[in-house]
Amino acid sequence: LPFDVFMKVYDQTQYRWLRNAMALSLVSGQGREECAFAEFADVREGCWWSERGKTGARIILPLELRLERFGMSLEDVVRQCRTTGIVSKHLVHQTERGRGARLGKKMHVAKLTRHFSAEIRALNLEWESKQHPTFHEIRSLSSRLYKEQGNVNPQELLGHKDPRTTAIYTDGRGEWVRVGIKK
Repeated sequence: LPFDVFMKVYDQTQYRWLRNAMALSLVSGQGREECAFAEFADVREGCWWSERGKTGARIILPLELRLERFGMSLEDVVRQCRTTGIVSKHLVHQTERGRGARLGKKMHVAKLTRHFSAEIRALNLEWESKQHPTFHEIRSLSSRLYKEQGNVNPQELLGHKDPRTTAIYTDGRGEWVRVGIKK
């Protein structure tokens, strides 16, 4: 997923909840499940306390975490999620009525996938692999952008598969791992 394609989808989508989910995933490096299940109560002490559903890894993401190329910090994204005008305990929540959807309820993971894919297809771009990028590719884009930026360790942020890093993230001790930001 190239950054310019991400931005086209981000700018063109009519769904505020999708824009919020995309921004949250890009700036935090977290996956669709973590974004869909994130609650405002998880944001405390200047951090987002995120627990990865897949591995159970517990990651503390400072709100000062900032992706310069995108021009937003995690704090900016959380603030954006609060500006929908709809009361919700979820950062990414239903922002319009339709088909029995309750305003403020959390977004279903499959809905994130479907709508992101539809927005990508609407761009009518040709892909080398013949398959368009999925929402999950935002994590890869985040990793590449932070690596280029140089002040955040992408392995620490995303829990890549390096055996040493994986051991930290899959360790059953349940300890919280704080993501560092170089000043």
